[in-house]
Amino acid sequence: MTSLAERVRRVAPELGPAQRRVAEAVLREYPVVALERLADIAALADVSPPTVLRFVAKLGFSSVEEFRSAAREEIGERLASPLERLEVTGPGDVGSAEADLIDQIRRSFVGLAPQSLDTVVTLLADVRRPVVVSGGRVSDVVARHLAWTLEVLRPSVRHVPPEAGARVNALLDVDASTTVVAFDFVRYQLETARFVTAASQAGATVVLVTDPGLSPAAPGSSVVLTTQVDGPGIFDALTPALALVEAIIAAVVQRIGEPARRRLARYEELTRALVEVER
Repeated sequence: MTSLAERVRRVAPELGPAQRRVAEAVLREYPVVALERLADIAALADVSPPTVLRFVAKLGFSSVEEFRSAAREEIGERLASPLERLEVTGPGDVGSAEADLIDQIRRSFVGLAPQSLDTVVTLLADVRRPVVVSGGRVSDVVARHLAWTLEVLRPSVRHVPPEAGARVNALLDVDASTTVVAFDFVRYQLETARFVTAASQAGATVVLVTDPGLSPAAPGSSVVLTTQVDGPGIFDALTPALALVEAIIAAVVQRIGEPARRRLARYEELTRALVEVER
């Protein structure tokens, strides 16, 4: 199912100033704002109720009630636990799972703004800027992969575990020269939003990777990249996020150029000396 946030971003270039304010209000308080009364949405966006009605029609809904119904359905799906999903999941089929994951990766890349991607690559390839990477309880596996790979390619990269104490310590060194990359997907963690807000207040440039529903950390982020999380199983899929990270890393390598090659050569030299066993 296409999320309301995806619909809003899809029609955004076609909106006039007043309808754009409605779109911004919906995304800022997404998805709960969609359940508000027409007059409340209009007040939040500082527009007239007819403007909200035109915006809703632009999204493809015939009425505000249909708009609300879609929001309720989406909220229910997002809040469903793996146990609840297990009760409605059909028999396992690896072939269909492969097709589903490939489709989610494709949808994720189609939905990304090239300018936002280029901004992220530029930030991560700037070796003068320290990089701090942190994920959530589940998504930290993707954060660790990004941080570990960047460490091999460039200096001053720090992975911060999703623990309050570790994040507090990391924030001591965060300032306007720092790039922070945070991962937060559906069943969002308030701690991540607080971390992002604190990093932003310290002057850092924050890159958030989240799902189309948008983490509460989105308003405090400088750049927001979204990937799909719908998967073939009972758990949210991290495959699209990992694919995005791999694509970003490939671009960062090219952007850094020769310094990355020299650092990688040194890494391989140290690995042979300290890690690899004799064959």
